[in-house]
Amino acid sequence: MKEEGYSSDLTDKEWSVLEPMIPGPAKLGRPARYSKRRVLDAIFYIVRGGVAWRMIPKDLPPWRICYHYFSKWKKEGIWEKLHDQLRGYMRYRAGKKSSHCRDHRLAKRANCSQRRGSRL
Repeated sequence: MKEEGYSSDLTDKEWSVLEPMIPGPAKLGRPARYSKRRVLDAIFYIVRGGVAWRMIPKDLPPWRICYHYFSKWKKEGIWEKLHDQLRGYMRYRAGKKSSHCRDHRLAKRANCSQRRGSRL
């Protein structure tokens, strides 16, 4: 019997893009009981459904584990890195220039104006 998924679950293609950006298992301690993909599926279920952490369905990892990874990855900046990489990928696919260059130019301009102001 095939397991039914949720509309928020990652497809194989989406997982292949995200997997390299997700930190690997810890070097010490016991092996993970739940795959990072299922943890992400649960986090996306929460985000897309707007439900409380404790309302995660029983076929997904427990809410404490999901929340642990969510907050850990937030502190480590993983969510921001995922967002930046995916945004760059989508801009590339749309034929747009990387926003990184634009941000770099704006920062450089701001840095130059700070130097000019300090000379006065």
